[in-house]
Amino acid sequence: MSCEGNNAMSYEQYTDKVIEHFMCPANVGSMPGADAEGKCGDPRCGDFVTIYIKAKDNKIEDISF
Repeated sequence: MSCEGNNAMSYEQYTDKVIEHFMCPANVGSMPGADAEGKCGDPRCGDFVTIYIKAKDNKIEDISF
């Protein structure tokens, strides 16, 4: 299974779904017009994520990171 390129890692211990999400991640990128934005982690060590959410009627309609 490959989205682009070739990765030399051994994938035997992972399910096909986990590999698919790793190779072809969904919901990646900033979200213009997000209703909320959350940040977590330490950017000094590269362990940092920003999550964007669009909500309607108190329900999440879209999310990205």
